[in-house]
Amino acid sequence: MCAKYQVLGLPDELIRSLFAQLLEGISYMHAHGYIHLDIKEDNLLVKADGDKVHLTIIDCSLSEWIGVECQISDFYKQATWHRAPEVCFNIPYSYSADIWSLGCVLFYMIESRYLFNTTNETEIKKQYIKYFGRPTEEEWADGHAALEMSEDLCDVEQPPSAREDQKLGTLDRLKDAHGYT
Repeated sequence: MCAKYQVLGLPDELIRSLFAQLLEGISYMHAHGYIHLDIKEDNLLVKADGDKVHLTIIDCSLSEWIGVECQISDFYKQATWHRAPEVCFNIPYSYSADIWSLGCVLFYMIESRYLFNTTNETEIKKQYIKYFGRPTEEEWADGHAALEMSEDLCDVEQPPSAREDQKLGTLDRLKDAHGYT
C-alpha cells in the first residue's frame, strides 16, 4: 500500500481486512518482545489473490527487541508523520510507539491523508503540544534527555485543558482540527 499507489475511497471491508492483518502481524512481533518502529504505508505490501487480499509487513531494519519490561528511547525512529509523541520528545517508549503508528496508518487508510502532515521536526512537536500539551515533569524525568524546549516550542499555545481531560479532550481537539463533527 505504497502512498503513491493509494486508491482514494478504499472500501470499509478492505480497510477492516488489511488493518486486522496489520494488527495480527504487529501483535505477533510484540508477543515476542519486538517493536517494529517503522510502521507506515510504504512498509505494507498488499497482494490480491482472487477475492482475498494479503498484507505483508516489511522493513524491520529499525525493529528493536525490548523484552517485556525495558523501555528504550531513540529520537530517529519512525517516519515523522507516524512518529509517536514519546519518540518525538525523546521520552522512553515501548510498544506504545507502534500503537501510535497503527492509528496513523488507520487514519491514512480511511482518509487518504496524514493525521499530522509534516516532515519538519519542530512543526510536528508544535502540533503535539497544541493538541496534547507539553510532556509532564514526570515524563521528562523518565527520559534520557533533559527538558530542552527551543524558543520555537515555548511559544506554542497548549490546549486550555491539556492533561486534565486528556482522553476526551484530545479526541475533541483532533476532531475540531480536522473538521469532524
